[in-house]
Amino acid sequence: MTRGSHVSHEELMRFALTVARGAGDIVMEKLGQLQPDDIGYKSGTFKDLVTLADAQAEQYVRRRILGRFPDDTLIGEEQEARHGSSGVTWYIDPIDGTTNFVHRIPIFGVSIGVVENGQLVAAVIHAPALRETYHAYRGGGAFVDGKPIRVSPVDAVERSLVATGFADVRSGLTPNNLEAFSALVLRSQAVRRMGAASIDLAYVASGRFEAFWEIGLSSWDVCAGSLLVKEAGGIVTDLDGGDDFLLGRTVLATNGAVHAEMKQILGAFERPVQGGR
Repeated sequence: MTRGSHVSHEELMRFALTVARGAGDIVMEKLGQLQPDDIGYKSGTFKDLVTLADAQAEQYVRRRILGRFPDDTLIGEEQEARHGSSGVTWYIDPIDGTTNFVHRIPIFGVSIGVVENGQLVAAVIHAPALRETYHAYRGGGAFVDGKPIRVSPVDAVERSLVATGFADVRSGLTPNNLEAFSALVLRSQAVRRMGAASIDLAYVASGRFEAFWEIGLSSWDVCAGSLLVKEAGGIVTDLDGGDDFLLGRTVLATNGAVHAEMKQILGAFERPVQGGR
């Protein structure tokens, strides 16, 4: 069953804004204050970090959402999914860019995306250390700190600043994106590796990057940022050009003008076939 039309997409976005800022306050209180016991590792490696701040921020976000919308579904990075009956799903990454956060690099953010009946409808990416907050709702445009943003007009990869990441390297999986990275270093103006997919996507939406691609990501990594890109005039697909970027584990987000060329370049490289959540 659905929640009903009395809660608009804009209202969902504004509520997500309040929640993300509250979570950001929790995260910033811990920045530079973590003790050794506050840091753990997932997947049995030292590459995939999780901290006390991740756990506390996600607990806060979940508590706020369920307090307002008790029948909604919650899918987050740090806790098991909580399934509801409303037709609305919240995708939560309490700290996207945890490794940056642990090392006091300010490129990290709280990412909250909302899907209603299979459609992206609201998004917030709050980057507290950068003092930027991105937000969008379906049909309402994309903004940073209340100011409208648009994708870049650049129409060739050779003049594009592009970004990627290496989730599969971190997880020890192959293929791992390294060959594609090497190719784009030569084909593009330059490649950046920021360490936070949500920030990469926000930068595509705001025209700082022309494109972002990655393999091995999860739904909470890309949900909010994908809506930002779309509402800013860009295109988001999986690497095959399809619509399965939320759960299909590959994403290509561009300003639209370089999408076909990026897809053609990346199509030459093997990638894992795997589902996600």
